[in-house]
Amino acid sequence: MRNKLFIALLLSVVLFSLGSTIKQKATGLENSDKNNTSTEEHPFVKVVDLEVQPHTLYKNLDFNFTYTSFIFEVIEDVDFIGTYYQTEWGKRYALNSIPVVDQPGHAIRSPFIIPDKEQSGFTFNSGELNGKLRLYLLYAPTLELDLAKRLNKTNAYCEKPNVIRGSEWRKGLPASKGQRQVHDVHHCILHHAAGSNTNTNYLNTVRNIYLLHTQTNGWDDIGYNFVVAQDGTIFEGREHQGLDSTDNIKGAHFCGKNTNTMGICLLGNYMTTSPTVEALNSIEHLFTWKCYKDGIDPLGSTSHPSSSSPKLANIAGHQDGCATACPGDSLYRLLPDIKWHVDSILKTCLPIGTQSPRLVNQSIQWYIDQVDGALHLTLPQKYSWTMGRIINGQGQTIRLLQLAKNEHVKVVHNLVPGFYTVEIYSDTQELLRCKVVYAE
Repeated sequence: MRNKLFIALLLSVVLFSLGSTIKQKATGLENSDKNNTSTEEHPFVKVVDLEVQPHTLYKNLDFNFTYTSFIFEVIEDVDFIGTYYQTEWGKRYALNSIPVVDQPGHAIRSPFIIPDKEQSGFTFNSGELNGKLRLYLLYAPTLELDLAKRLNKTNAYCEKPNVIRGSEWRKGLPASKGQRQVHDVHHCILHHAAGSNTNTNYLNTVRNIYLLHTQTNGWDDIGYNFVVAQDGTIFEGREHQGLDSTDNIKGAHFCGKNTNTMGICLLGNYMTTSPTVEALNSIEHLFTWKCYKDGIDPLGSTSHPSSSSPKLANIAGHQDGCATACPGDSLYRLLPDIKWHVDSILKTCLPIGTQSPRLVNQSIQWYIDQVDGALHLTLPQKYSWTMGRIINGQGQTIRLLQLAKNEHVKVVHNLVPGFYTVEIYSDTQELLRCKVVYAE
């Protein structure tokens, strides 16, 4: 009986000591920049060093710090196999490591986690991790912007798209640092953020990515020139400081080979998930405007210090020059189609400084086949039509139409019921436009 009592007492002391050690480690903070405080004097970053054992569940860790995102980091060359964290409200996330090339320095990091709401602690399973673990907690104050009004305003594809300016979405965050470097862009590089595909608070996501890049990576600003949300909203990235425009500012997105590149990042993870139509429209709009503005051939290649080839495609994916899976298998497979679409749209663009396409007083005859729902378009034969596009009721281009020379009948499949605008362009810059109502 005495032996049993002694063992129980010893076990309780060990458990208490372990809990105290974890709590002490979890509440020890080391600010990366003590001067970076918000108007409420809430720090933007807190660094927590933990000592963990493998296959151990650490319950209800309280960091005494309100945060909106976080990332784990280990020094040794290990993976986050079997590692997960659980939110205060029970949601669980696996923490398999991301490719080394996507990380600053030699540290190994987990994916960047942006919870659905603010929190101050979580439950953590160490998986295969053993030893020292660093945790970066980041706090982006809540900001309200009416993004929908900007999203519904559309420009022609040859013009600069509407963007949410950095001066707007950075409000309440630390100022960017350093001097900007202007360069000529020859390559447009596509990325994905490898984050959540269900989090629809895009403004909060961009603000937290900015903190990750500036407060933990040590970069002067967000690494990308533009960030595109799943609903098509475009955020201006790296600040131009009045030197030029955002698209011509050297970023930090292409594994140290950023010269002559412009980076566009699509929020979400596209290893197995396909991007939305709205996001693809915005990506193609950015590419078209940039190629038109700077005379870039979207189907061509140009010399670049790439790791895989002495030449790099003018429109390329992150993985074309770096050892990474970015921008994800599903998105990367769409790059040939994206390039072709951009090239097709460019053929409708007039030389810079000339007038817009002339809207002609001719009509498009159309009808909907009630059997298969296909839209049939008949175009006047007076002009040689080259391409067109179909715009939905929200002002977003959902389909590009390529027309062969002297083709005057076009059938469009797989439209869903709704209201559409059809625009058709000729090789001499005439424009036809009509409204289509597709009712079930």
